[in-house]
Amino acid sequence: MTSDSVSTDDAPPSYSEIFVRGCVNAKTQIFWDIEDFPIPDGLDPKSVCQKIKQGLDFRGDVSISAYYEDKTVPEEVLDKYRDARITLHPYGGKSTRLDNMILDILLWSMDNPSDYYHPLNLVVISRNISKETLLNNVLQSCTWTEYNVVVVLPDNFASQGMPPLPGVNSSWLWKSLLDGGEPIDQSLIDPLVDPLELVDLSRDPTFYCEVCDGPRPTGLN
Repeated sequence: MTSDSVSTDDAPPSYSEIFVRGCVNAKTQIFWDIEDFPIPDGLDPKSVCQKIKQGLDFRGDVSISAYYEDKTVPEEVLDKYRDARITLHPYGGKSTRLDNMILDILLWSMDNPSDYYHPLNLVVISRNISKETLLNNVLQSCTWTEYNVVVVLPDNFASQGMPPLPGVNSSWLWKSLLDGGEPIDQSLIDPLVDPLELVDLSRDPTFYCEVCDGPRPTGLN
């Protein structure tokens, strides 16, 4: 058999593929902005949690932290989140929610170090994910230090001109995840990203994270 006739199916799995497979039974922490991604009509928090777990195919322990604007969610609705064993974090507005989510991600990563042989899954469900945001910097830092980073994006992200976050392990559309669909094809995303931007980002002297050994947000000392 000539080299031209060798099937690509015989190629050994990549480092990334082996790593992600090892994350199936790992512990998972989900950070979810429920103002950005509210419960769809006809569902409740418990059923959405189940759909998220099934869609991601994570079989280990899953913990969920939900962020919302204080006084905007009725108490009876909040009780349904509590019944689903979701930890609630009420804050005043979008900026405050995002800042506290970033801080919680950093604190969680400090308490839960990940490595290739003992990986952890980090899932972020928020609209504030793009190349230009501080949240992006934090998530890329966690990716570099062996966390399996998954992001969930709004269904209309393409029409907003917002490419999925580069450097994460997988990206999902909200509706597709809940419907049992597939993640976004990374091969369609990566060409949009200049690899030099990622290198330069890691060397930016204004950011350094002692927790993740990478870029660190200012103002969160």
